[in-house]
Amino acid sequence: MTVHATILNLVPPDETDENSLLKKLGADSCTLIPGRDVRERGARRGLAYAKKIHRDADGSIFAIYSRDWSRQTRRTALYGLAVLIPAKKRIAVDLTGKIIPLTWAGFWFGEFPRSLVQKMEGRRLLGKSRAMLGRVLKQKPVHRVAPPGTIEKILYMRTDLWFGVRAGGSIGHVAGVINGFEKQGIKTEILSWDRPPLVTPKAKLIEVLPSKFFVNDRELALLAYNGKLTSTMARSQKQSSPDAIYARYSLYCWAPVTIAEMFEIPLILEYNGSEVWIERHWGQGLKYARIAEQVEEWVLKNAEAITVVSEPLKDELVKRGIESRRILINPNAVDPERFNPDVYPEDEIKRLKKELGIPEGTAVAGYIGTFSPWHGVDVLAHAIPLALKNCPKLHFLLIGSGPLLEKVRDQLRIADVLDRVTFTGLVPQEDAARYLMCCDFFLSPHVPNPDGTKFFGSPTKMFEYMALGKGIIASDLDQLGKILTDGETALLVPPGDAAALAKAIERIMENPNLADRLGKNARELVLREYTWKAHVEKILDYLYNL
Repeated sequence: MTVHATILNLVPPDETDENSLLKKLGADSCTLIPGRDVRERGARRGLAYAKKIHRDADGSIFAIYSRDWSRQTRRTALYGLAVLIPAKKRIAVDLTGKIIPLTWAGFWFGEFPRSLVQKMEGRRLLGKSRAMLGRVLKQKPVHRVAPPGTIEKILYMRTDLWFGVRAGGSIGHVAGVINGFEKQGIKTEILSWDRPPLVTPKAKLIEVLPSKFFVNDRELALLAYNGKLTSTMARSQKQSSPDAIYARYSLYCWAPVTIAEMFEIPLILEYNGSEVWIERHWGQGLKYARIAEQVEEWVLKNAEAITVVSEPLKDELVKRGIESRRILINPNAVDPERFNPDVYPEDEIKRLKKELGIPEGTAVAGYIGTFSPWHGVDVLAHAIPLALKNCPKLHFLLIGSGPLLEKVRDQLRIADVLDRVTFTGLVPQEDAARYLMCCDFFLSPHVPNPDGTKFFGSPTKMFEYMALGKGIIASDLDQLGKILTDGETALLVPPGDAAALAKAIERIMENPNLADRLGKNARELVLREYTWKAHVEKILDYLYNL
């Protein structure tokens, strides 16, 4: 008898291995329900939708597939949905290899009572947080100086709790700064839930795992993490004595301020934009937005130095009352050893292109990044068919994943050009340069912010493209248009203009020597001014001279 499974898939499609999943479930076939299809319908309609898919598929197993069931947000709601589905067997399975039966008894006598306790504890945590913030925001900020040459050990804080992230600009930035400090001869300790990818083994990890208690509410989990971070450092005061803190600011995280106070050392804050603004415009909004705003305000006011990647971010902070002298504009950078075109043998790249199904004799236009609104992937999806119409020897390599991946794929399917586009899915950061070396030129089609504010990004991909010494086509948008020069280090196009992007691609295709010249100039510029070593030197010089 054939066993069919209906699977609510909470894992990105490019990370879903159906064969492995079927083996774990003991099933012969399956129907996958993307998690967003249920989430977008809301609780009642989402349940009805899942029931209908399961009934139509005639499945005997209903499964929920996640990254880590023990840390799955909204787990109680998902558990409740599962037990309401009429199936012979209900299971949760995750990427860590766990298989958990989902039963009525397990829900009513385990998961549901736990969620009620979590709600009560959550209210207590919110009350304590509001009281603390009301008190500390009335206090005068304390700033501590660092005389030149006094920083021998630094505590790097990474606290956003994004489990399982192995690729993207944030990974490159974290590793770049930590390795940059080490290259300056500064010992680095990392306060985080795990060891970030690509960091030097010389950097010591101080592991602080978050509580699994607030599994249903990521915002409460982030708030609760402050206590664990602070208590860990309080216990290790004798063993760890940093001279400064470098914190990559994350949502709800006020621990850098309390730890800086504990050790009486300066706080360097990396600020990549208001987390409240980001959640409001690119996320799903925040339940405790006022608390998030207050935490952000407190941390910003108590940082000795704030490093931002762009001028619009500095302007925003000055408008919020932060002293201009404490804000350093320091664009993103690149690891010139990892993104060095000379270390990737031609034979190796040829083999990879063959594995990826890229036809021989074609020129490859490459994109790497998150498939999300601000990266301009919608514009790219419209430009690709236009460019392919006039360029028979052109192929596209799209590297990455994200919420708009399936939408982009659908647009290209409708345009009937999928056979000339290769999607790799998520590629670990350590492999990014190797995949990019399969390309002849690169694309960076960023678009303006949806609310009309200035684009505040400093795309890491731009510096990685520059270091690999190949032609770049980018949006003429704020920092991209200031670092890159049209006709000298890149071809710049109006942001959001798919036709202009397609025309620029055609121009590169007609003149390969242009791409070579642009790439050579861009590589010289990035090696001269935008390496992580130089990035960290600027931070230290700025702090010492405040």
